[in-house]
Amino acid sequence: MIDVLFYYGTELLFVRIENSTLRFSTSLQASIWAPIEGIQLDYTGVCREFPDLEAKPSWKQEAIKRFKSKLKDLNTEEEVFKYIVKDLQKFGYIAKKKMKPGFRVEVIN
Repeated sequence: MIDVLFYYGTELLFVRIENSTLRFSTSLQASIWAPIEGIQLDYTGVCREFPDLEAKPSWKQEAIKRFKSKLKDLNTEEEVFKYIVKDLQKFGYIAKKKMKPGFRVEVIN
């Protein structure tokens, strides 16, 4: 299990990586962890990433399915961590801390 703390302006985003499963929490709901199906997706962002979903009414479900399959292709939690950090950086999220059980908190520069 790896927990990652992201900054986005004044908001904090927590991401928990357990194998290929992700859960998200914000600073407003620190004790509530939402699965990937619970996050809000921007239609224009999804269409930019997956142009073929623009005309489909089930664009959100298909985008989530593709994201999950990408995560399952990654072998370790470290690979998922690197992918998530790289992917969220595109949208202005800044990774600040990485936490693993039994280890000290690692500050990310």
